[in-house]
Amino acid sequence: MVAAHVRIGTGGGMGIKPPDWFTIPLCDHHHKEQHAHGERTFGRKYYHYPDLRGLALNYAARSPVEDVREEARRGK
Repeated sequence: MVAAHVRIGTGGGMGIKPPDWFTIPLCDHHHKEQHAHGERTFGRKYYHYPDLRGLALNYAARSPVEDVREEARRGK
């Protein structure tokens, strides 16, 4: 498993890495597919919606680290 960064809607973009807590767990194969086909296409194919930001926020909100949970609550 790898921590795949979600860029759309997180302040990230081409060459700009978002905060580390804007991640979703993916196997290496699917992480490569996310990069090869784009985040929106990948999100529609596997999660039935193109915005993976909400999924990353849900993971962060469940973090055992209070600072991460607080950032997720604020949606930053």
